[in-house]
Amino acid sequence: MIIIRAPLYFARVCCAAVVLAASLPLASAARADDLERAGPWAFAERINESTHAQEQIALTPAAEDPDIWLLLACTQSRFTASLMHNVGFAYAVGSQSTLILRTEDFPVISVAAKSIQRTQLTIDATTSRHLMPMFIQSERIVISINDADSTARDFTFSLQPNDLSLAKIVRDCATGS
Repeated sequence: MIIIRAPLYFARVCCAAVVLAASLPLASAARADDLERAGPWAFAERINESTHAQEQIALTPAAEDPDIWLLLACTQSRFTASLMHNVGFAYAVGSQSTLILRTEDFPVISVAAKSIQRTQLTIDATTSRHLMPMFIQSERIVISINDADSTARDFTFSLQPNDLSLAKIVRDCATGS
């Protein structure tokens, strides 16, 4: 059970963290009062009670929709990037979707993302690791997804400042195997 004793922003972050925990290798969801905030990011670190491994998550909301989040996660040197919706994407996304990633300093990138339930599109860990510099160094990123009707939906995420919020992810995942 989640006890929310924080502003609505953290309640939404908590909801996203709960959804994330259900599908990524994080031991348990971050409670709203466990989350720290820096710039556009909310983030948490905890120990997985079963594996005793450090796990980190960082979330930043989309400018167009506060229920859409970019989530970066690291556990046991495994880095993943996901596009999440607190409740579930209102439009159909297939079991495999293509995300288009655009930033000012990197080329446009098209990546496959696996659908996890109706709430999450996750880029595989190997591809996510290669994209890590884009997430860390860019000011903002626009992620586009086509729904089942081929209508493009764009979501803009502010990525800076991220020195505090992503420091532990960088520490554990940037050089991990």
